[in-house]
Amino acid sequence: LNKDVELQSTINTFVPHHDRGTNERRLVQSIAELMIWSETEHSQSDPKFVQAMADLKSSTLSLLPSNASMDDKIVTNLHVVQTSIRRFRQKLNESSRRQGFSLCSSYTMDPKAVTLSMVKRGREGDVMSLEKLARKKQDKNTMKLISNRFADPSKAVPIQSLRDLCTNWISLLDDKGHDDELGELQLNIQEATVKAT
Repeated sequence: LNKDVELQSTINTFVPHHDRGTNERRLVQSIAELMIWSETEHSQSDPKFVQAMADLKSSTLSLLPSNASMDDKIVTNLHVVQTSIRRFRQKLNESSRRQGFSLCSSYTMDPKAVTLSMVKRGREGDVMSLEKLARKKQDKNTMKLISNRFADPSKAVPIQSLRDLCTNWISLLDDKGHDDELGELQLNIQEATVKAT
């Protein structure tokens, strides 16, 4: 291919970010994704994918020297294949989300990487599976995130008992653990509760 041809890649998971903008890296990623996806059963069921792969193979196997029209044909077929790959990946992502794998895989790789905003955005299946994992590991921090995912400072109710307020009081001077989203949310709820009283 001509070096001026710009390739895109649909590979974005578990690939290091070093030199991600270079043409050589994009070429390697494009070849890798073609090799990976062409071996899947699902790709063989997509007629556009199969036809584009056949055209790609015939273009690359011809012994003619590379020219602009052949490069255009290769890039066009490559884009057709990548469009199919994006659709495959979308189906896979939907399936994994339904089964609750997205939050769980993030949690398995690094439990501290799961944030309140991720839990709030997570679908019910994701959150339920995450809750099972967190209970199994007795992870109190993640359980707090899950239990506070519907908390809303704008719906704070007046104080029912002064004893409860004193028991659950979060000091503004105590910054231990309150530099995160959950701590900020709890402070906002506390402030809204005091105002509501």
